[in-house]
Amino acid sequence: MNSFPVGGAEFFDIFFDLAESGRANVRRGYGGWVPEVYDLMEGDFEDDLPMILALARRVGGPVVDLGSGTGRLTIPLASEGLDVFAVDSDPMMHSQLRRNSEGLGLSITSIEAQIQTFELPEKARLAVCSTNTFLYLGSLEEQRRALANIRRNLAVGGHLWLDVFVPKPNPSAEEPYLTSHRDPDSGILLLYGAESREDHFQGRSHVNAFTLVWGRKPQPEVYVQSWTYAWLHPAELTLLLEAEGFELVELLGDYEGEAADDCAVQMIAVARVRP
Repeated sequence: MNSFPVGGAEFFDIFFDLAESGRANVRRGYGGWVPEVYDLMEGDFEDDLPMILALARRVGGPVVDLGSGTGRLTIPLASEGLDVFAVDSDPMMHSQLRRNSEGLGLSITSIEAQIQTFELPEKARLAVCSTNTFLYLGSLEEQRRALANIRRNLAVGGHLWLDVFVPKPNPSAEEPYLTSHRDPDSGILLLYGAESREDHFQGRSHVNAFTLVWGRKPQPEVYVQSWTYAWLHPAELTLLLEAEGFELVELLGDYEGEAADDCAVQMIAVARVRP
């Protein structure tokens, strides 16, 4: 179990017991959610949707949704009449996306690939990488590879929406997080626990988490996850974009469109491919 970074003893007693039980579905690497529970936990998040749809209407398609998951953004974008490429490395996410979009008559092309290596059948006018997906790449090197590949797959003058949190000192960041959610329609109960270890020298967060689901199958479902965030500060993000052939159009601090400042907890970079 050395691949799981160490953290708070009490939390990780639970974490290691689950991981070593032989009854848990263990996931490592990219992404903090598993397809089986993504829609229960995150599927109704829409704070970023109005601004993304407005940008897509302005610049047009095709649009590539990077880290498309189960279709939280892909389906609304395609519902605007846009051709959408859904890029995700997890085949189970694509399966859930197909179920979620079945019968809607939308133009969605699923591409099972990493952000660093995907190839589109035609150049996109807009790439969307929202809600911290870019940080899941885990290192500056992989983020640079990803941006270079995004640029290769965008048309001249194509745009990029990149949305990440602002890293700030947070004494409570390493405290265990525990939440539960009961779906009122199905009665499914979900318990989610996570704890992170902040590495301020490397600029990373190492996260371990577990998800328990009751009521969907005869036996409780147990998922164990581990991943790394690679932080980006505002100046780093700007330099990274410029180094990989983008020009920053605007840097926003929230989903209402306010400019980023020292009070912002989110950075929304809208960038354009340089000629």
